[in-house]
Amino acid sequence: MSTHGPPVVASPPTGSGAEVAAEEEACHTPLSQNHHSRESRQHNLEPSPGLADGQADVVFLYDTYHDLAEPSRVLREMHRILKPAGILSFSDHHMKEGQILSEVAGTGLFSLSRRGKKTYSFLKQG
Repeated sequence: MSTHGPPVVASPPTGSGAEVAAEEEACHTPLSQNHHSRESRQHNLEPSPGLADGQADVVFLYDTYHDLAEPSRVLREMHRILKPAGILSFSDHHMKEGQILSEVAGTGLFSLSRRGKKTYSFLKQG
């Protein structure tokens, strides 16, 4: 795995809310159980993940936000690559709910759409 910046997972088009929920659950399953290599699903934000504006339906940001040097820059990049009404799926067990909501929805780039058991789904705004 590259160490040049934070990992970002961008999914291909999903098609339904049920598929998004299944993808979220798969990301919480140990790699030995879901048979996907994180290497194959991660993109580096330094300098760009190679995705055009508005290309991704869903972006996953799991357990990395708390350690980012420039979290607002990462959120702006995720906003850029998401399609209109795209979803940012967020989970970080190092952060409390209030901090997550304040930092992600507080940017104005995303609004809270759904709280899951361990994840938050935010809709792209603007």
